Amino acid sequence: MPGTVLVTMNRRSLFFDVFRVEVPTGETTLHFEEDDPTGEVLFDRDGAPAFHTALAPRRHRRVLLNRACHRAAAPLDRMEVLAARFVADRPHVEVVGPDFAEIGRALEKLSDGVLGTLSSDEAGRRWIPTFVHDRDPGVTWFYDHATGEARLLFPLPPPQPHGPGPR
Repeated sequence: MPGTVLVTMNRRSLFFDVFRVEVPTGETTLHFEEDDPTGEVLFDRDGAPAFHTALAPRRHRRVLLNRACHRAAAPLDRMEVLAARFVADRPHVEVVGPDFAEIGRALEKLSDGVLGTLSSDEAGRRWIPTFVHDRDPGVTWFYDHATGEARLLFPLPPPQPHGPGPR
């Protein structure tokens, strides 16, 4: 909605809910109430839930990456699981959804870091992954699964010198 932003606030102890704030007036209304203190929802540009992550109660921390089905309006706990992130000595992502396996392999080739956040268009063709990496933090790519095109979005590579500079 023009003139509004989505903001995460923890007005309730242990829960981070999403509110819509009207920029001109500051009026704040609840947009999405999180019912899992370990969960987080990523929204699409229309403000609809697109991905849900949550910690699973295991010995090693596990984060589930789910993709919401916009048309089915399924509850967040019934969304298709695409992958799970396991955190031990070194985090790694284990692909769960068979339709995501080929995409997951392609994304892994983009960085030797660990997949951090991920978003896509509704068709699952264009993806924007970010990676957690100690030497290259926040590296972000664009990946088009239909064409195989991948390009670095952030951080941009340093400019290459074009020969000797002025003397």
